[in-house]
Amino acid sequence: MKLALSLANTGASLYCVYNTDRLSYIQDRVEVYRLLFFVAARVATWHKARTSVRACNGMATQVAGWGRRSKAVSIVGGAHS
Repeated sequence: MKLALSLANTGASLYCVYNTDRLSYIQDRVEVYRLLFFVAARVATWHKARTSVRACNGMATQVAGWGRRSKAVSIVGGAHS
């Protein structure tokens, strides 16, 4: 009887340790995913800002008529030479 009780206590304590380890593992994973999401959001914001500035610069040079893109268009089209 003592042996069965001892085994039951050992099993219960091992189960608690396993659950605690599992919980800390899940918490660590959540922290890693939060960090990755934060970094991805920052990169996406930076990339969006960078491409929108680039697009604005491209439009400004095309409107001004002296940019590389507008010259290429005018040379190919032959309209504004």
